This record gives sequence, structure tokens and C-alpha cells, in this order.
Amino acid sequence: MDFFSAVQSWVDLAITLAVRVGSAYFILAVVDYIYQRWQFQKSMKMTKEEVKEDMKRSEGDPLIRSRIRAQQRRMARMRMMAV
Repeated sequence: MDFFSAVQSWVDLAITLAVRVGSAYFILAVVDYIYQRWQFQKSMKMTKEEVKEDMKRSEGDPLIRSRIRAQQRRMARMRMMAV
């Protein structure tokens, strides 16, 4: 085999190897992207306890709400009695 044929064989081998390694890395990257996205979405979900705490924060504590309603009813009765 002459020198130029040997160099051409090595170049073909190097290109083939680069394409295979690049393809393998690309496949790994796609699989890792899908896994990371799934894991992120899973970690962003709230647990039942977190949902309950969020409801309490947004609507207020049920005990405090019941006291406020009782006071409002009492004030409404006082206004009715005054008329």
C-alpha cells in the first residue's frame, strides 16, 4: 500500500469513528434531555401537604375565617336589633 492510500484509509477511518462517536453522544444527549425534563416536572409537583398549606395561605386559616364570620354575624344581628 502506498503512502497516499494509507493516509486516505486513516482519514476514512477517522471520519467514520468521529461520526459514530458523535451519533452516540447525540443519542445520549437526547435521552438525558428527556430524563432531565421528566425529573424536573416531577420535582415541580406539589405534595398533598404542600397543597393544603397553599390553600391555607391563599384562603386564610379556617379557624380565623370562622371567627371573622361569627363576628360579622354578631355585628349584623346588632344592626338588625338597632333598627
